Amino acid sequence: HPVRFRDVSTVALARALGKVRWVNDVQIAAKEIRPREASILYSRIAPTTDWTGFRHADLVVESVIENLEVKKEVLAEICRHTSPHAVIASTTSIFPVSELSSAVLHAERLIGLHFFHPIRKTRFLEIVRTPVTSEATIATMFALAHRVGKTAVLVSDAPGALVNRILGLFWNEALRLAEEGLPVGEIEKEMKVFGFTQGPFEMMDEAGLDFVDDLVAALNLSLPHFFKPTALTGNF
Repeated sequence: HPVRFRDVSTVALARALGKVRWVNDVQIAAKEIRPREASILYSRIAPTTDWTGFRHADLVVESVIENLEVKKEVLAEICRHTSPHAVIASTTSIFPVSELSSAVLHAERLIGLHFFHPIRKTRFLEIVRTPVTSEATIATMFALAHRVGKTAVLVSDAPGALVNRILGLFWNEALRLAEEGLPVGEIEKEMKVFGFTQGPFEMMDEAGLDFVDDLVAALNLSLPHFFKPTALTGNF
């Protein structure tokens, strides 16, 4: 797919494109793709700091920081520069997608799209429907997921959707064990023995501790009847 990629500065664009090249180099080293294929993939990305070319987009994916007001602002801007028929997807993994609906003209085309890290290796993809998301929008996202080699699952709209609700509890229990005195290395080892490919603290490091804090806080608000943060949460 040809991709029009927008960010706020040329520095941010250069950083992102560097990451794409790094992923391509890893794929070449693993013999997953050939150098020529990597070059073709890279050439399909058209970076920009403005909104030229977005009027013809069939799908626009918002992927900014987990701040509700910032996301609404960006989504409203997207609507001003794209076709009213384009599907708009948010990658929020903390907020209910429906909380963003007020910023989107024709909210039936808004949907949640939650990839999992590392995106190159993880086949799972959550598609989050709001109460007003149209069947055509859902079908479009499932078709795209299939074309890019992902296994999609449709979930209802809620804080953390499905997987992050489970993950938040997993992380919180790991923090509780550490708070009670169990060494972090022991927790990591036991989780891998149990069958996880990564321990909870390694996962938290990769996700970003600010994200962990935000997710735990959101779950505490939405699920206070069984989710209680530990003393460590919010004090990284």
